[in-house]
Amino acid sequence: MKIKTSALTEQEKNILSQYRFSNQPMEGMISAASLLDPVRLETFIGELKTTFQTEFDKVVASVFIKRYAFLAVIALYSMSAWNKKLDLDPENIFIEPPNGDAKWLPKFYFASTETEEGQSAGTSGNRGLENGMQPESGKPVTKLGLRTETPVNNSEPGSEPQAGFRGVGLIEQQGNPGSVVRRKAFLPNEKVFREEVLSGLFAGHINPLVNRLAKVSGVSKLILWENIGVYIMWLYETVLENDRELDFIFNEAGGELFGSYHRNPMKKFYTGKTYVDDLDEMVRIRQTCCFSYLTGEKAARCKTCPCRKLEMEGKCSNGPENVCDAVRSLT
Repeated sequence: MKIKTSALTEQEKNILSQYRFSNQPMEGMISAASLLDPVRLETFIGELKTTFQTEFDKVVASVFIKRYAFLAVIALYSMSAWNKKLDLDPENIFIEPPNGDAKWLPKFYFASTETEEGQSAGTSGNRGLENGMQPESGKPVTKLGLRTETPVNNSEPGSEPQAGFRGVGLIEQQGNPGSVVRRKAFLPNEKVFREEVLSGLFAGHINPLVNRLAKVSGVSKLILWENIGVYIMWLYETVLENDRELDFIFNEAGGELFGSYHRNPMKKFYTGKTYVDDLDEMVRIRQTCCFSYLTGEKAARCKTCPCRKLEMEGKCSNGPENVCDAVRSLT
């Protein structure tokens, strides 16, 4: 079957720009492929120590991958909203260089914005509407076809993602208010398309970088994968509000889509939220510490940190060079 291709539209680029997509090349931009070179990556980590105001390689690696995780947001938004698979080859992607600001949150430039298209949601009747796409047009929709745009709050890029562009995953059929379209399982062709997107994103791009960062800095891969997973959960719970896509990525996707894994490396981090007394809110407590509190920008742990309560009780034994107890408990 012939693969249908198309470039991102200007409207789509404008939407993705809220998630660090850049429509223009940037002066001094860094090739994503260059970061897979151990020598270049080690130099880059050294440069980021000044930006993040820390002397520890593992802190830099962890905070950097949290910010790099916006690449996954860009790719998965395109998949879920428009059925489009971006070219995620590291040779095609460039990132904004550090600017000395501790809040540095790099933009991503794609040399080619040509995409491969999955089957249009409209070709299967009402199937696929829950993805957040209008039938046939492929445009993102919410309840009654409306969407509210709010700029993403990037005030704390080193912490957890903030609320931004919001949508609704379950929608009413157009012309039939009150009738909500629901379907749990993807059709075979929809599943194959998603597996191709995930494989290109994770096995082809994210996993090689995770491996390099872990080897060069000594940071646990568990921390890096959870850092990425946090932003993906945010995308589908807060932005697109699409439980079906979220469940597929964390519970159904096989380990091979993420690299040389027998099991999905992010699945263990997709847990329920619990009520935290002193915060008076429901929070999904992380299973690893991201070390953001060890940067100059942060003076305290994230509210989702598993070590936060231990620290409040004076029981946290982790110094900056120690293995996080939370990570140790998972290995």
